[in-house]
Amino acid sequence: MSIENHSELEMHPPAQAVVGSGKRPTLIGALAFLVLAALAYLYLGSAAVARPQSQAPDFTAPSLAGGEIRLSDFRRQPVVLNFWASWCGPCRVEARGLERVWQAYRDRGVMFLGVNIQDGELGAQAYLAEFGVTYPNVRDATEHIPRAYSVNGIPTTFFIDREGRIAGRWLGPLSEQRLVAQVEDLLQ
Repeated sequence: MSIENHSELEMHPPAQAVVGSGKRPTLIGALAFLVLAALAYLYLGSAAVARPQSQAPDFTAPSLAGGEIRLSDFRRQPVVLNFWASWCGPCRVEARGLERVWQAYRDRGVMFLGVNIQDGELGAQAYLAEFGVTYPNVRDATEHIPRAYSVNGIPTTFFIDREGRIAGRWLGPLSEQRLVAQVEDLLQ
């Protein structure tokens, strides 16, 4: 080995040191990318309104106001079906907007129906009182309804047309502007 080659080796760290020191930043970068991709999926990609056009599964559940509510009783009316829980931060973000849009459209024949899941009755009642929710709400302690609708996160809102078909779905909190646009689509 010549002196030139020897000095070249000393000037550059061994290959193992280069690989080893680069792993941590690469791993952190990869994890950061995955976290950002997951957040983008939740808030942008999966939040988009889907147009499944399948029949909305019918259900009967106990109303939080007493008695029972059957979804099929609202056939011939557009229905906004919102899945929520009192502990859900994004549900709390959209609660007042849902109520305002319900008040604006109830006289035009649009029904809003909330489905409370993963809550005790007292928590659900306190949530409705806190946000002044007046549209009908049911409580599903068995979670049969979210399974029938393939709900895998809350809030999730379904838009059901007059024929009882699912016209759209939104995962995540709805802005009032988006909700109004979807309700207007249901009315056409």
